[in-house]
Amino acid sequence: MRALILADMLFASRERSLLSRLELGLADEGVRVTQAVPAGVGAGDPALFREVVTFEPAASLVTGMLSSRRLVRSLAPADTDEEPVNIVHVFGGSAWKFGARVAESLDAGLVLEVWRSGMGPQARRVARHARRCTFMAPDEPLRDELKRFVPPSAIRVAPWGVIALDPAPVLPADRAPSLMLIGSGRDAHAFAAALEAIARVVKDFPDILVFCDAQAARRGNVWSRARDLQLLNRLSLVEDLEGRRPLVLSGDLLIEPEAAGERRSVVIEAMARGMIVLAAADPRLSSLKHGVTARLVEHHRDPRSWQMALRAVLSDPQAARTLGSSAHEYVAAHHRASTHVRAVLEAYQALR
Repeated sequence: MRALILADMLFASRERSLLSRLELGLADEGVRVTQAVPAGVGAGDPALFREVVTFEPAASLVTGMLSSRRLVRSLAPADTDEEPVNIVHVFGGSAWKFGARVAESLDAGLVLEVWRSGMGPQARRVARHARRCTFMAPDEPLRDELKRFVPPSAIRVAPWGVIALDPAPVLPADRAPSLMLIGSGRDAHAFAAALEAIARVVKDFPDILVFCDAQAARRGNVWSRARDLQLLNRLSLVEDLEGRRPLVLSGDLLIEPEAAGERRSVVIEAMARGMIVLAAADPRLSSLKHGVTARLVEHHRDPRSWQMALRAVLSDPQAARTLGSSAHEYVAAHHRASTHVRAVLEAYQALR
């Protein structure tokens, strides 16, 4: 079997580790893997188990057709004995239409990864025209949402997986607490509430360090808000923070202020490491379980709610570590990389 893993700009940069784990697992099962990424975006570390091709993101229908034709030509077998592409697996909604065009040209099965709530109408539009199409949902709530738009037989559940290593030390006494602030930044009120809470807690924990995704900071007006709160001396903005997993996973707390129904593998990786996850309560995300995998904030636009949660974690490091250990155990049981690969492979085989 030969599979093309095609990622849009967001997934190619933010979810490199997720894609690499999946591609390595598929290759280990005998699948020949080719990764397609937008031109100008790195594909992660060089690897012998995959080949990488690039494509130009479509700015219009005409450029999209030309770009897809070029990509299809680059995937053509060099000789008659070489296996053609059987599966096109698309990560990122902005590349769905492009990926569907590539799959049709290759006469390949199409797998579309659904990573956030609200993609149902888009899925229905694609399903009307795609001949062989499967929608991959990372959890049951997203599967149930999709059922309102596409036939249940066209949906498969494949929970994203990580490699659960031993938890790292969290909130050690000899190190300043580090907070990793992630999200899209589209909910500026939620980011403002979390920042204000941090500013209030800093009075009792003056050595706190805060790292925030730079793009989210621009969208959420984080810099000016941090200046007003006198947090600039402890705030660092990092481009593509989620894509820099070693940095993110070296922190103590992962803070996700928005309740946007978005699945982010960095959250699962943080749990696997034993980090403390503080997140806006979002019933659409099955991995967020209060007191089991994370401490959830019900009123995510209220600074006092974030302040209470943050202070509770920082004031009782031992209880925080217990929560981190619980999250680690949950991920080890429910989000194994091998389970993800197996579910994806079964979907590929069914499409063939």
